[in-house]
Amino acid sequence: MFKFKSFSYNKIIVLAIIFISTTIILDWIFNNNSFFISQSQERVVKFNTALLFLLLSFGLLIPVKRNLFFKSIKLVQIATILLVASLTLLEYFFNQDFGIDNFFVVDTDTSSFPGRMSQASALCFLLIGVADTWIQSENKFFYAVSRYSLLIIVLISFLAIAGHIVSANTESTFSLDSMAVLASVFFLFLSFAIFLNNPSVGYKAIFKNNLAGSQVLRVLLPFIVFSPMVLSFVVQYFLQKNIIDYNFGIAIYTVTFIFLGIIYISNITAKLNKTDKKRMKLEESLRFSNQELMYFKEAIDNSSIVSITDLNGVINFVNENFSKVSKYKKEELIGQPHSIINSGFHSNEFFDELWDTINNGKVWVGELKNKAKDGSYYWVHTSIVPFKNAFGEIYQFLSVRQEITRRKEAEELLSSQYVQTLELKNKELEQFAYIAAHDLQEPLHTVKVL
Repeated sequence: MFKFKSFSYNKIIVLAIIFISTTIILDWIFNNNSFFISQSQERVVKFNTALLFLLLSFGLLIPVKRNLFFKSIKLVQIATILLVASLTLLEYFFNQDFGIDNFFVVDTDTSSFPGRMSQASALCFLLIGVADTWIQSENKFFYAVSRYSLLIIVLISFLAIAGHIVSANTESTFSLDSMAVLASVFFLFLSFAIFLNNPSVGYKAIFKNNLAGSQVLRVLLPFIVFSPMVLSFVVQYFLQKNIIDYNFGIAIYTVTFIFLGIIYISNITAKLNKTDKKRMKLEESLRFSNQELMYFKEAIDNSSIVSITDLNGVINFVNENFSKVSKYKKEELIGQPHSIINSGFHSNEFFDELWDTINNGKVWVGELKNKAKDGSYYWVHTSIVPFKNAFGEIYQFLSVRQEITRRKEAEELLSSQYVQTLELKNKELEQFAYIAAHDLQEPLHTVKVL
């Protein structure tokens, strides 16, 4: 329905954050003023903030499942993030300076709390450290804490970005817009990267699978997230320039959002309807194909002996004809190896060749002598077909047989010593008749002449 390229967007985002964070760190070290950190003659993104973003981003690229070395690096990275974030929050809470703000680089540009990251940034680092630690936990409580921590980070990031867009300053002690816009965007993207970088459970399972609801969510989400922000920015700009008044701005925002929503959702609906029509055609074609397969199955069941076995030759299915010919009930056959009807007539080399053929994905065709439950023997002409999955791996074998016992008995009779003796006697009688006929011809010829 809605196709997305299979690029690893989360890795691209993480690498971009690594590059920008490194640039900010170098700018602080060499006292440069780059686009990333300068705003109103103050460096907005602090050194510690950039450093923790760099550590967090590298941590997302570490293959922690491979060996103890990577696990140790990951542990140190998470511990550093949690320590710096916790100490920063404690500095704000107790109004103390623990010496971590200017530990690496001295901030001479900021007048208030030089070198210290904002409260919102410290809280987000604390939450994201907890989330990254427990996101793969098998404990339901820890995993839930991890998920909700990431959701709180997303909420704080959106509020901070919205605060900057509409220039909403607050007099409260904890101000979300004190967090830099760039930091808010980084937290937003890294939260999604942690979601997408872990097992397909929870929100990732909803967001990434190819079901219709998830595909619609992926299409609607950008509109739901960004359209209110853009509209808020535009309306705020018009209000600041006194182009419109407050009430008219609210009306414009509401009407525009509804209008854009109707257009956007209508386009999605049209695509859904088109896809649904294709689905209905495919379902109709599938029903027709299934009906044909049912006819084929009925024909084979009525005319052949059918069984299905796993890779080890254990019987999973038999039809009525199999039970009828083998004299076993279905319950006696299911779960048993196919050797239950082995007559002992064929050699081990014969069966080795059979298994080599079907294990290589080829169809084996031949004749088998089997033994029924009552001890009688019967012959079958057999075709064994390997079934493969989407990865080309064999997962079961289908055997279709036709009983040829009477034909084999006739062949055995024709090849027996008794028949050979009769054929020899017939040949002797033919030769005697020929000699007798030849000897009688001479007297008859003499009589004819006289």
